[in-house]
Formats: sequence, C-alpha cells, structure tokens
Amino acid sequence: MKRTLLPFYLLLVCLTFGNISSAQNVILGSGTAISVFSPINRTNDYCVYEVIYLQSQIAMPGTISNIGFERFDGTNTDSIENVSIYLKHTNLSQLAAGTFDTSGYTLVFNGLFPNDAGAGWREVALSTPFIYDIVNNLLGLVVKDYQPAIANTPVTPRWLYTNISPSPVRARRYYGAVPITSATSLTTTQFTSNARLTFLSTGVVEIGDLAAHVYPNPANSVVNFEIPAADEDLFLVVTNQLGQTITDESVAQGTTTSLQFDTPGIYFYRLISNSNKQLSAGKFLVTE
Repeated sequence: MKRTLLPFYLLLVCLTFGNISSAQNVILGSGTAISVFSPINRTNDYCVYEVIYLQSQIAMPGTISNIGFERFDGTNTDSIENVSIYLKHTNLSQLAAGTFDTSGYTLVFNGLFPNDAGAGWREVALSTPFIYDIVNNLLGLVVKDYQPAIANTPVTPRWLYTNISPSPVRARRYYGAVPITSATSLTTTQFTSNARLTFLSTGVVEIGDLAAHVYPNPANSVVNFEIPAADEDLFLVVTNQLGQTITDESVAQGTTTSLQFDTPGIYFYRLISNSNKQLSAGKFLVTE
C-alpha cells in the first residue's frame, strides 16, 4: 500500500464540516454573459459540454445531491430531452481540445432537464449523489443526445456564464447534427457556465440502495467492508484525501473484505458495479 500522510489542515477541515448535516448551496460563477451553446444547446440536435470547477470555488467536502445551471431567457419551454450529466475528480486546472470520453466519470443523472420560462436556476436531483473530496477540482460533463433542433434567439433557451479570459481555458464543447461518438471533437471555449451545487450532507454518508457496512469507524488500522448481497460481483475502490487510489479490487457480494491502513487520515470508498454504476459510497477515518 502506498503510504501518504494526510495534511493536518485537510483533516481539520473535514472534521469541522463533518458536523454539518443541512443542505447547502454553492454557486460557481456569477458572470452575466449569455450563451445559447453552453451548457445545453437546443439550436443543434446534439451537444456536449465539459467544464472544470476549481476546488477553491467549491471549498467544502461532502455529498452533491443536485446540480443546476442558470437560465437567462428563451420562449421555448419544452423540457430538454436525453440529458446525461457526469462528474469526476481531476487534478487538471485547464482543458485542451480533444475527443469525447467518459472514462473515469460517474454518471450522476440521465433524463429530462427542466426548461420552464423565465430566468433563474434550473436544476436536477442526481440519481447517483457524488461525494466530493475538497482536494481535487471537479470535472463535469453534460451531454444532450438527440432532440430536434429549434430556432435560435429568441426561441432557444440561453444560459449565463462567466468568461474566463484570456486563460486558462476550463471548458470545451461540441454542438451539431452528427451523433456523439468517441471520435467527436471538443473545441475549447472560455464560456464557463454558472453552476449551482447542492450539498445534501457534509458528514459521513452512505448512498445507494446497496449500502456497505464499514466498521469500525473510526479505525486504528484494519477496516472491514461488509459487502451487501447483489446480482453481480462488485468493485471496491478506496481513495485517500489526495485523490490517490489505495485499492481497486473485485469483491464478492455477500462477503466481508478486510483492509489494513497504515497511514492515518480520511478515506473514501465506493462500490461499483461491472457496468461502472456507483451503488454505494461513503468515508471513514483511520486514527493514529
């Protein structure tokens, strides 16, 4: 096991926030520029938008339960169809042009995105809440699969964004009539969409219907993971507060796996299915 000492200030921050249980909103960006293209474009049949939000903007750990974007106007009020939202931790602080890729992402939402009239936040509840670690930046990927294009302004919905200029570039996108594949090219943009994250809890949390039993918590060194019964074997992924993977191994459903941790700190775990769906997640503390 790779030994990594958790910096004291990070441990202090996490323990401080661990006492907070009420939902909190975090606003990412307060710009007043307007875009029909980002994060969700209705003037084209398909669109992709990928964006980095910095750790310094988010400034708290916890479970993200909702995500929203700031609508400005548009006479069309049809729900936006076939929208998928993905999230993941990243140590990147800028993006370059590249191709569409969901590797490492967690699919946190798939369905209709609200588009009712007027200005303000339009948000969705995540089907898979995402545990944010406060160490890394947050990378978001918004995909709109096929929905027939509508007319441009004033019909299409427009969104507010913050212009990151001249650098670094923290977003990239695609919009067009060609279906999205792994070959779809994403071009960089300084349009960083205003976003709102809702943290359901910043304490020790479990998510999903297949919650693992993790004990003892806190632990001195050995932590037991009681894996729930499921229809398939699962993968147990444990990371430290620096976002480094401690273990990523297959675990049989209905069994108990014991792991030893030699470095004190806060660790995060996830149970993931073979189809890469996050079924359960939480965190635990290893003491001196």
